[in-house]
Amino acid sequence: MTISGKNYFSYDFPIDKTGKMFIIYNCSDTVGEIMADILDKESPVALPRQLKQILQQRIETAYYTPGRKIDSVRKISAEFKVSSLTVQRALKQLESDGFVVSVPASGIFVNDQFAKEKKIAKIAFVFPEAAISREILDPEGWALNSEIYRGLLYGGEKYGAQTDFIYVDKDMEVLRMLRQVKKLRKYDAVVFAGKQLLELQLELAREKPVFQFPDDILTVPGLIEANYDRRHAVETLAKHAAECGCKKIGTVSYFDLTDIRDPKSEMDQKQSFRDRAQLFLQYCRRYGLETPEELQFELSSREDPDLALKNALKLHTPDFIFCNQTYFVMNLYEACSELGIQIGTELKVAAIASGMTFQGLIPSLTYVKVPMFELAVNIVRDTCRLICDGVSVSELRREKYLAPLIIGKSTMKYKTSEEKDL
Repeated sequence: MTISGKNYFSYDFPIDKTGKMFIIYNCSDTVGEIMADILDKESPVALPRQLKQILQQRIETAYYTPGRKIDSVRKISAEFKVSSLTVQRALKQLESDGFVVSVPASGIFVNDQFAKEKKIAKIAFVFPEAAISREILDPEGWALNSEIYRGLLYGGEKYGAQTDFIYVDKDMEVLRMLRQVKKLRKYDAVVFAGKQLLELQLELAREKPVFQFPDDILTVPGLIEANYDRRHAVETLAKHAAECGCKKIGTVSYFDLTDIRDPKSEMDQKQSFRDRAQLFLQYCRRYGLETPEELQFELSSREDPDLALKNALKLHTPDFIFCNQTYFVMNLYEACSELGIQIGTELKVAAIASGMTFQGLIPSLTYVKVPMFELAVNIVRDTCRLICDGVSVSELRREKYLAPLIIGKSTMKYKTSEEKDL
């Protein structure tokens, strides 16, 4: 398992005369196929090394099977029209790398240990530099991304896969970008967070598994979604509110956020948060809970959230409030503290989050845990099944992960009059 150094590429693809985007990614592979059994004597790569790569490919594709004798030096020399010395040097390199074994007076044999070696799946996690910056990500976004990194690393160790983290630069010249595209295509699977670099994701998905951690409920055809059941997570909170004995339900949301990482997705992000808030309220009504309009707090990102929440709660206090954006949890605790509202008894608070950004809060928060760590581990597992076990993409079980509800003291159950007398 390795972590690569900085590798750069861009998703600013070249445009042809018609204004359409195109990607030149087949050129090198086409040449590779044509040159698979042909030596290029004009190439700066030495002939023995070229020949060694061809023979190695034959071993890896079982053209030459483990324990069996390969073609003689004379036959290989005649096939490729090179000297016997060139063939001997190529075979020497193969032997040094453990692919073949030289048996005196018998010939060259494919190492029979080669068949026993387990193939190692190679996975690349790719994202722009801006998308991992502490200056760009809010604390919760940073926490969720950290869970992905940890999961990929743990999965690599658990399943014996190579996991490379490839950092990219959006601003790059076309030729350099193309070299990085070629490098990516050497991996067995590629992982992306959200719809950033979507054009690149779709191109790579034409020939290899591409996993995406989606930003919202909407999915992208052709990509393998690494997602939890978001609808189930929202319903879990609504059901929990009913089980706690709450009647009036509120929400707090920002709907005017700008995604600095990808301004093009700003509208998608806004709509995603609106959809989640509405879905939560729909489930609440199904469970017989009231969702008065005045309890749905929509804040502006330009105002002080502590002050805005304090003013809102002075006028209307729900029994249960869902923090649509996780960072409202801290603001809500602060506002309730100043107003003397007891969280857990007078007001119940819950969120959908990683759980890493509000450790140590008193009372402890109830939340649906976003399972990014588990999803990342499953990506490594599935890639190993695809590459090492020969399972097809259609055979992978793609049921969405059910995120667990972590019950804290911020939603202490109301006691009935009978329970209070006990």
